[in-house]
Amino acid sequence: KKLADIQSLDGYAAIFIPGGHGAMVNLPKSADLGRLLHEAHEKSLPTVTLCHGPAALLATQAEGTGKEFAYKGYKSVCFTDKTDGTTPSLGYLPGQMPWKCQEALEKEGMDIVNTSETGATNEDRELITGDSPNA
Repeated sequence: KKLADIQSLDGYAAIFIPGGHGAMVNLPKSADLGRLLHEAHEKSLPTVTLCHGPAALLATQAEGTGKEFAYKGYKSVCFTDKTDGTTPSLGYLPGQMPWKCQEALEKEGMDIVNTSETGATNEDRELITGDSPNA
């Protein structure tokens, strides 16, 4: 299904957002995802995201939602900007990202608690995050 086709999270057990650079491309600006994340947040429905996936949480304040960032004050782990800055020099494609996931989340009031990727996970209320594909 397309996000726009999901009118309600009734019947869903959780939201899962995988990582990878793809999570930073369209999802952070998706008003449809923002609407669903706000619903999950309000219902305390588990929301799980890994690696770069937490970038998609920015959709809660996307244009068209009319709402603020839902996860201000939450503790989270994600793929760090430090590592993101060095992986292209190791031959990792697709290269540098146009913006930084960790920095953007911290700017909105999220507390990123990891400084590197160890496979760590973090749970804060309904939000469960992992710092890498190893999480």
